[in-house]
Amino acid sequence: MNKNTKIVIISTISTISILAITITLGIPWAYLAKAFSSPQPSAQAEEYYKSAIKSAIIPRARATANLELARYYLTEEHNGLKALKHFEEAYKYKKSYKDMTALGMIYTAKGDYEKAINVEKDQNAYTAIAINYIFLKDYTNALKYVNTAIEKNPANCWNYRTRAVIYENLKQRNSALEDYQTAIKYCPFREDEIHKDIENYKTSFKEDYEDLKKSLKL
Repeated sequence: MNKNTKIVIISTISTISILAITITLGIPWAYLAKAFSSPQPSAQAEEYYKSAIKSAIIPRARATANLELARYYLTEEHNGLKALKHFEEAYKYKKSYKDMTALGMIYTAKGDYEKAINVEKDQNAYTAIAINYIFLKDYTNALKYVNTAIEKNPANCWNYRTRAVIYENLKQRNSALEDYQTAIKYCPFREDEIHKDIENYKTSFKEDYEDLKKSLKL
């Protein structure tokens, strides 16, 4: 075998190897593309998402496929338990995914407040962290994180409503009323809803998360 023949063989093998690797790495993305274009929800879409996970070799691709299947279960099937499994798989690889706030929300609805806090700290989801501390009756930390949320986003009415709940639990009614009024200032379209909070002395988010728990079949 002469030198030129060897070069051709080596070049051919290299080309085939690169092509094989490219195809293999691209398989999960192809399945995801098929899933996205399938009717939602459907058994077909679900199977494409699962195939994307099974065919993924690179951890990032596997994490993305798990994340997409989790979002599918959450938004299309409203099945929190199925979504939870795949959110957790995605979270093992990429804790900084913005989509992980949904994982924190599921943990909160299930009553796994410490787990929710750990996830939400990775997300810098300060208000969500505060709500979990409210459930844990740790109002010192709840106040700390909601104050950070207000510093970061001073025009968010939900932040003030959350702090008002904390003040209610701390028996600081006047401070709570001030925050309710500030919430109305920034969200006048929610005035009736906020007035109900004031009238009912709403002191937790228990009802909201109980409804969420039911809707997600947790």
